[in-house]
Amino acid sequence: MPPPYKTEGVKAKNLESNDLVIAFMGPAGSGKSQIIDTLTRQPNKQARGGLRPASKDITAFRISNHEIFGSRIVLIETPGVDDKSDGMILEMISNWLPKTVSLSGIIYLHRITDTRMTGKPGLNLARFGELCGDQWAQSVILITTMWDIARNREACERREADLKTGGWEMMMENGAALDRFLNTPESAWSIVSRMVEARMTSVSQGDDRKRRAPSSSLWGRLLGRK
Repeated sequence: MPPPYKTEGVKAKNLESNDLVIAFMGPAGSGKSQIIDTLTRQPNKQARGGLRPASKDITAFRISNHEIFGSRIVLIETPGVDDKSDGMILEMISNWLPKTVSLSGIIYLHRITDTRMTGKPGLNLARFGELCGDQWAQSVILITTMWDIARNREACERREADLKTGGWEMMMENGAALDRFLNTPESAWSIVSRMVEARMTSVSQGDDRKRRAPSSSLWGRLLGRK
């Protein structure tokens, strides 16, 4: 049985400077609500509108009393990039976060069941890479979702390979990680643990000094606050 912990909604004014703030981005229907529901132990609550109707604003949750992470994990759900551009969403995060709190990283989700990368989803991914900038890609985990409902796993694995050499190649070459969300608590926490480990490693190696340097990237400025 998973260890006990609590979850609750949190407002920006209640964030602490040492919180590990993780933002979830991606097109509408890509699984942002599903993975957050899994992490907060509220199965399908947001995905089915249990906590609120589909939001065009930022919603945040704090994980408290976790045996590994304590009460430092804050999960941010953003509107789908079908509703707003990636740039607008990063601007929303920037305006929402207190100036003393930096973003630990972004988990960007994409349905592996999508058969094509052309059109708006493809443009979203390309624009997202441009917004990140080379230096900041290492603070991203690119997640494919819907593996548990995929009817043709072999086809999905081919699409994943195409992402590695196509839509996400630039991001991965600059340090972004790739993972799968398998719609289980173990999978969700593995992704969060990977993000936290990357953040802790960057801090211990002194990368925060680089993050505090002026950046032309909005995301770079988000990561380099404090």
